[in-house]
Amino acid sequence: MQKTPILKIDDLSVSFQMERGLSRAVRGVSLELFKGETLAIVGESGSGKSVTTRAVMGLLAANARVLSGSILFEGKDLLKSSERELCRVRGSKIAMIFQDPFSSLNPIVRIGKQITEVMFIKHRQKRRLNKSEPPLTKQEARRRAIALMEEVGIADAERRFSQYPFEFSGGMRQRIVIAIALAADPEILICDEPTTALDVSVQAQILELLERLKKSRDLSVIFITHDLGVVARVADRIAVMYAGKIVEVGSAEEIFYDARHPYTWALLSSMPDLSSKGKLASIEGAPPDPTKETVGDAFAPRNPYALEIDFLQEPPFFQLSETHFAATWLLHEFAPKVSPPKAVKKRKTQGVGTK
Repeated sequence: MQKTPILKIDDLSVSFQMERGLSRAVRGVSLELFKGETLAIVGESGSGKSVTTRAVMGLLAANARVLSGSILFEGKDLLKSSERELCRVRGSKIAMIFQDPFSSLNPIVRIGKQITEVMFIKHRQKRRLNKSEPPLTKQEARRRAIALMEEVGIADAERRFSQYPFEFSGGMRQRIVIAIALAADPEILICDEPTTALDVSVQAQILELLERLKKSRDLSVIFITHDLGVVARVADRIAVMYAGKIVEVGSAEEIFYDARHPYTWALLSSMPDLSSKGKLASIEGAPPDPTKETVGDAFAPRNPYALEIDFLQEPPFFQLSETHFAATWLLHEFAPKVSPPKAVKKRKTQGVGTK
């Protein structure tokens, strides 16, 4: 894997202006995405996963405020780019698949037109840069769209090209959304919980499809989810988020078999496997109120292993390997030695987890 990231997020902080105050959604997030890898961002709802990637796409809500940071892509800071510059990147070079395929599609426009529309927009951009580029005909756009529908697993694509979204099942609609995202040949694909609204069998098919497309198209993927079972199937590296911050990051093997942050332990303990019996572990309490200033480690009130310093001072990142970092005072040389929960140790000894 190359050392220069294709996308680099550095010290990103995003807040939302609310009636009851400033809501701190993302607090100093730094991440790197490398060519050809799948980076999974995991954490509870409200941890800042989607806000981070929407900042990359320039799709933040009107009340959002970027307080600090940079997002570097092709040598440019996307946070400082104009809307016109972002339009050249959004869709064309960085595409996004959203959670609900039905709300992502226009219910009154035929599927084929929704796919070819992206192709025509991309082609117009190319012609602005290269006047000698021949125009894209409707026949050629249709041919490409049908080929793309077949690539994502839509049977009888030529007939279904003229159908409406309501004529497709949930899994088929998600395949169409993936086809639309790929219509402009992006380099980076952001998947924002693309399997959450699907049943388990269809979920597996979509994950297999995404993995195949990643390899055949040499894509770099950011995969957002709260489901560690999904992460185990797709991720090369994993970043664990809590209360707007990255608390642990490492390779999939490091996170599943050698996790060091208590929050990661809690997530792994709540993940079922074939030997699970009885009630699964849960995380007591609730995430902190984002409108209130956090003192110390945000996870401390819910952390059964919390030290006194956790309530006073935010922990720095401690390096465990070239790729593995965790922000917990338990890794300090003077901290007491603590063993992970039984469910986490069992996962490590049995090798349960990654793809």
